[in-house]
Amino acid sequence: MFNIKEDWSLDNAKCVVTYVAFDMVVFEDKKTGLHYHYSIQDAQKLYLEHRLIPEMQSSELSESEISTLFTFLTEYQKKELHIKLTLVNSFYGQGISKGTDAQNLIAGVCKTLGLHHLYGESTVRNWVTRYKNSGLNPLSLLDLRRKTPFYADNV
Repeated sequence: MFNIKEDWSLDNAKCVVTYVAFDMVVFEDKKTGLHYHYSIQDAQKLYLEHRLIPEMQSSELSESEISTLFTFLTEYQKKELHIKLTLVNSFYGQGISKGTDAQNLIAGVCKTLGLHHLYGESTVRNWVTRYKNSGLNPLSLLDLRRKTPFYADNV
């Protein structure tokens, strides 16, 4: 769950992971330089309480920026990338746990984007994981295979 040099927000203080072992993790406050030592279990509890939130450099790109930067993509892929980036950034930035909050966020974003269907929570979580594991590479969100995503319900 924790990687060295990964940015986190710990009780609203910007921190970076400086040490990870099988039973503990150390965060360094970027502003004060103080080190916080936690057992992995305690850090996971803080995460579940939304006191420890991963920081992600936002890659919010407008449709026009996507069209300009990714000229090699088809129009369909550009639209797909815009939708997925918007969902991933909103979902990841909120630090939402499973359930109604996640479904409401997805519904709100889909409605804002003018979509007539909702993506399932597990689909969006898979996109977030893929995006994070790729080092925040937006192209990781594109499906190279043609598979219809899981839609929860119609809006």
